[in-house]
Amino acid sequence: MERPQMRSDHSPLGAAIRTGLTWGGIGVFLSLVGMIEVLAKREIVVGVVDLGHALLLLTVLAAGYQAAHRGPRGSLTPTLLRGVLAGGAASLMGTAFIAVGTVVNLRAMFLNASPDLFLILSFGRGVAGIPQVLLFGAVLGLIGAAATLVPPRVLRPLVIGLATAGIFGLFQELLQIVLQEGPVRSVIREFIFTSDGLPPRGALVLLLVAGGISVLWRGKGAAVRGRLVRLPPAQRRVGRLVAIGLAVAAALLVPQAMGLFLSQVFVLVGLYTLMGLGLNLEVGFAGLLDLGFVAFFAIGAYTVGLLTSTGQYGLFHLSFWAAVPVALVVSLIAGIFFGLPILGIRGDYLAIATLGFG
Repeated sequence: MERPQMRSDHSPLGAAIRTGLTWGGIGVFLSLVGMIEVLAKREIVVGVVDLGHALLLLTVLAAGYQAAHRGPRGSLTPTLLRGVLAGGAASLMGTAFIAVGTVVNLRAMFLNASPDLFLILSFGRGVAGIPQVLLFGAVLGLIGAAATLVPPRVLRPLVIGLATAGIFGLFQELLQIVLQEGPVRSVIREFIFTSDGLPPRGALVLLLVAGGISVLWRGKGAAVRGRLVRLPPAQRRVGRLVAIGLAVAAALLVPQAMGLFLSQVFVLVGLYTLMGLGLNLEVGFAGLLDLGFVAFFAIGAYTVGLLTSTGQYGLFHLSFWAAVPVALVVSLIAGIFFGLPILGIRGDYLAIATLGFG
């Protein structure tokens, strides 16, 4: 006798609730691992939103968006209803966590379940803020669902503008250092930022500017790219050379445009990129388990330091470009000197020998 098959069709509203509960569980998990409380100390827009609350808002928005995106398309009301249910279910997980945390001492099991965390989750109101959290979650779910109905040409600039404002608020200390040199950059810094960080006015300006650039780039850039595709091959090659030249010129102008601090950061990134490429040649392509590769990097750096330093221990006070070839030769000699005795070593023995050299 055949067993009856189980029907697996689920209603869209039930799927929306499950989606919301899943994203709400993700929000609770982020809270219990300590991310929300730590990131809440980092303001993105002064007096409006911090990084901890932004992370929670994104989970609820994602719940509404996913619930609306996965369900049947075409009708406005069911799509928005799924978003409201998903957002409400996600916030319901958070409110249940708040309610349990005020009654039970969860910190005995989870170290990060502190009273400050529950104040952050409830907007500083504790249990009294649960209705506000539920309402806020439903509204955010509605916004996430509405995003699926917005045309891409409208949604894309909005997302780019919000992301730009978020990045500027997140890295506002670094950007203020970069913008403090020069009269033009100082004016830009004073217009966008305050001493406390990124104000709502600056965030709105960044949103409009980044969104406007996105619209222009999509409209004009598509036309320019279309004309470039139709060019003859010879002219396209010339265009590539011009683009490469502009990229090189932009890279050379970075120290002048961004200031000394960001230039130093780029130099460090470039140095460690070179180290990674060299290690990839030896370990990745050659298959040699070399744990002392950084020693050659250090030898070259120390040689450059001795040859270029103007301090007490500097040797010749050469320029950087004159010292680099000497450092290459010194590193090469060190590699030959160390490589000759271990040419026949492979595997773990090579790793031990190179580790000792490093």
